[in-house]
Amino acid sequence: MRSLTLPAVTFVSAVAAGFLELPVALAAQSVACTESSAEWVQFSIDEQSNSPLSNKLLELLRVELEPRQISVCTEATSPTRPPIATIRIVHSASSTVGIEVLVDDAITNKKVMRQLDLRSLPPDTHATAIALGAAELLRASWAEVNLRSSNPPSRPVPESVKKTLADDDRRIPKRASLGVYVAGEEFAHGLVQGGVDARISVEVQRPIGIMVRAGVRQVRPVQARDGRVQADAWHLGVGGSMRLTPLDSSASLDLVGRVDLFQLHFLAEPHAGADSNSGSATAVTAGAGISGALLTSTSAQFEAEVVAGGVIKGVRATDTGKEVVALNGAWVGGSLGMSVRFW
Repeated sequence: MRSLTLPAVTFVSAVAAGFLELPVALAAQSVACTESSAEWVQFSIDEQSNSPLSNKLLELLRVELEPRQISVCTEATSPTRPPIATIRIVHSASSTVGIEVLVDDAITNKKVMRQLDLRSLPPDTHATAIALGAAELLRASWAEVNLRSSNPPSRPVPESVKKTLADDDRRIPKRASLGVYVAGEEFAHGLVQGGVDARISVEVQRPIGIMVRAGVRQVRPVQARDGRVQADAWHLGVGGSMRLTPLDSSASLDLVGRVDLFQLHFLAEPHAGADSNSGSATAVTAGAGISGALLTSTSAQFEAEVVAGGVIKGVRATDTGKEVVALNGAWVGGSLGMSVRFW
């Protein structure tokens, strides 16, 4: 579930706590927006709220939103533009619901309301439930301006709201990514290869993901007594990942495991007077390591991976019965590239 910002959640939560635990009928201090205020959000608090508590939380909310060029006030002095949103938190008239949360959004020109039944929740979770409900209503209302199929906004969307939406989209990672990487592996028996991979990754159940990769490799030529051995390969691999960092972080770190298949084609270039045989063979490897990513925009990210492992089924090239180079033994590898997150 999305939330607007922590101070906003704290504000709504604490006000709700005031309703539930501190129903002192005091008049809250008015905070007016002047003509110098650009965009502003109006909060209307139930008259039974605790005044000192409400005033302190309103101050915290202003500290959070004003860096985004959004003022927070209880009223406005003329002349000034109307608020971009109004949130009212009131007691419910229903005996089965503790709180009503209403959002009047001027940008999408609609009113939405949510009634929260707190009877089945432990008392210490009431504030969190109300905070999430109010924040979700406001955020969902503003998010509608990003939908191409939605009606045009009733007024121009302020840059402060656009930035809030973009920042929120950046914090919420999408479930799949498609990328291209420069990759390579080095094996204990002398074979070194490098090439390009394409990879698709999908988070099937956060924080667990799966990935499929395919690519090509060029093997570094090796000199033998009777000539030179060259090779190239195509590559197919599958693997899994587990996120080690928070899901909403712009920088992430994953634990990864993978199994790879390499289809190698060896080409022998003999010296004069020597015989040669070229051929193909398949190798299977397994490994584990660490993958890191850094979001560079709302959807594009830079990725790097380092892995190590062993060979399940090896391949080797020989000269007069002696091993020249082999895809065998322990190995280390890595990749570097860019991907685009979607879905």
